[in-house]
Amino acid sequence: MVSSAGIMFYPDSGVLIVSTETDNEYVEPLIQEVYHEIDRLHQEQVSVEELTMVRNYMLGEMCRSYESPFSLSDAWIFIATSGLDDDYFSRSLHAVNEITPAEIQDLAQRYLCKETLKEVIAGKSCHNLLSGRDLWERNCIFVQIVNLKE
Repeated sequence: MVSSAGIMFYPDSGVLIVSTETDNEYVEPLIQEVYHEIDRLHQEQVSVEELTMVRNYMLGEMCRSYESPFSLSDAWIFIATSGLDDDYFSRSLHAVNEITPAEIQDLAQRYLCKETLKEVIAGKSCHNLLSGRDLWERNCIFVQIVNLKE
């Protein structure tokens, strides 16, 4: 199974995306696991160890995202066209460094709503020459658009 997750940020909203590729037999358990993790985020605070691991990953991604002249210019174009302040990057860095498990739980309770989550499941068929059977590969994508204006 191949999977990824991410958030696309916009000035007043964001898009949460979880995507996977898996065999048919794992589609339903996979969907249930995504909902289970959302429930956990609502009910439990993340551990300090998990927060540290995710924080380090996010900081590394931030560094990689701004390591070339082209990526830096793209970032500043995003700032300019989105109407964001010049301190957007420093505020983002501060948020990643300073967020607490309690704040993550509060944000999950406010913005991760299973009722507004959209499941998109698509598949493609391929013929297995060795077995002579048609096999299906499924791509599951969960999308949630979050309005950050309250």
